[in-house]
Formats: sequence, C-alpha cells, structure tokens
Amino acid sequence: MAFVLDAFSRRIVGWQLADHLRTHLPLDVLEMALWHRGRQRPVLPSAPLHHSDGGCQYVSSRYTTRLADLGVTARSPTPMTMRWPRR
Repeated sequence: MAFVLDAFSRRIVGWQLADHLRTHLPLDVLEMALWHRGRQRPVLPSAPLHHSDGGCQYVSSRYTTRLADLGVTARSPTPMTMRWPRR
C-alpha cells in the first residue's frame, strides 16, 4: 500500500494497493496526488516536501528524478532517527 497525505488539507490525495514494492507503485500514487490536488487548487511551486519511510521504491532513481523534476524536496529517515529509544 502506498498513499500520499496532503498535510495542508489532512486528506489522502493519492493511493494504490499492490502485491509488490516496485517503483511504479509510488510513482502512480504521486501522479494521482498531483492530478487530484491540481483539480482542487493549483500545486504551488513553493518547495513542497516529500516524507517517506525510506523504502527502496522511494529512493530509486526513477522516483527521485520525478520528485526533482517537480521541484519537490525529498526527506527520508536516517539510521540515526530510526533508532529505538533507550531505556
């Protein structure tokens, strides 16, 4: 499952289910979200952010190239931020 959440409106604007983790899954979801948001109000070129869990499909060259083409800044967790809290 992949989805795009518009943090401004707090709505899911793109989604898709699949039985694989290939790159075209999140690419299709991204395109759906862009289409959906473009219908309601134009997507502003004010440096939108893209947060992901850092999965292989989100760091692939096809996906990161598409984000760069859109002017989107990609953010993924680093190994330091994924640590369990110490007790």
